[in-house]
Amino acid sequence: MALSGSIKRIFAAFGRPAARVLPSGQVRIMALAAVFITAQILIIVFAAMALEGVNSMRAYATGEAQWSKAQKRAVISLMHYAGSRDRRDLAEYHDAMTVIDGDSQARTALEKATPDFDAADRGFRAGLNAPDDTWGLSWGFVLLRNWQPFALAVADWRRADGLTSRMSYLSGQLSGAVESGAPLERVRGILADITALDHEFSKNEWLFSVHMGEASRAAKTMTVIATEAASLLVCLIVFFLVRLIAQRSMQAESRAKENESRMRDYVEMASDWYVELDKDLKIVAISPRFLRVAGVEVDDVVGRTWLTLENGFGLGATSANHREMVIRHLPFRDHLFKHETGGPVFFWSVSGKPLVDAQNAFTGYRLSAIEVTRYVRGIAMARDEAQWNPDDMKDRVATADIRRAVA
Repeated sequence: MALSGSIKRIFAAFGRPAARVLPSGQVRIMALAAVFITAQILIIVFAAMALEGVNSMRAYATGEAQWSKAQKRAVISLMHYAGSRDRRDLAEYHDAMTVIDGDSQARTALEKATPDFDAADRGFRAGLNAPDDTWGLSWGFVLLRNWQPFALAVADWRRADGLTSRMSYLSGQLSGAVESGAPLERVRGILADITALDHEFSKNEWLFSVHMGEASRAAKTMTVIATEAASLLVCLIVFFLVRLIAQRSMQAESRAKENESRMRDYVEMASDWYVELDKDLKIVAISPRFLRVAGVEVDDVVGRTWLTLENGFGLGATSANHREMVIRHLPFRDHLFKHETGGPVFFWSVSGKPLVDAQNAFTGYRLSAIEVTRYVRGIAMARDEAQWNPDDMKDRVATADIRRAVA
């Protein structure tokens, strides 16, 4: 029937956009979860970067301790060598200087225009730094070398290179004097120079420790502030994203409700009343128009079986196969119903669509009815006047049903 087709087009026009506009609850939950997970990942990344920065300062402090021990061991080894003339003491000196030279080589590799991280790694390892710390030592130097607190410590480090060169020179002088059997005064003079150099080393090491400590404390303060600021920024971003998602959801829900209301208005204008049945064919919802026509309350109807409404409500199907189609859960269109209310007699053209769930199991019916009383009475009058053409109503209701209704 043309009018039934119009109802279907109304459902199609207003049902599909609503489904596209309104995101499912699962999608909203997943979006919110993604936002929070991303926020947590960012906070973890910022915290890891902050910890790595503090760890780099810690590694430099540990490396300075190894460097200082090696420097003292080198001086003591030379002192022992001067008295014992044992080449093992001289070898001990060279072994200690390997630690100092390794750190110097690492810094030189990192000060290149393109830092050589492999060479720096080898140098730091030679300086007895822990292998797990070499990455932080290298990147910490590259990133912080121009930062003033750290730059002051690096300047102390460079100054130590000059002291190391002087140490190497004096060790050569001492070795030559010992091996050549130079006078004792000559040896003592060289040892006095080594002792004075040791004092310079100690002073420079103290300055390095002071500057590195200041850099470490400043880095810790900066990383705490940066982490807090980054966390606050992430929280603000999350807040605005959640707010945006909530607003979009509210807007989508509002549009869906508006579409649903519009669709319902059109359906109500296109049909006179509608009914919804459950899987047992019991009425679970019915429109007010039927209640007004039948003169009953909603509680009198809800819970009644659709096929028994004729008893007490005067509503019965004249279509011969209506009961069979409903019992078999088949769709039907334009089944004619006669409604005897105790006053006027109404005729309704009823169409029904069976409902199924995701497993294709029957869950009920949705029915809509259009009043065709005038049409049926008009046909009756035409029949009485011998002017009735059965084909005139073929698009409205079945002619056999009309014959039974007006008989």
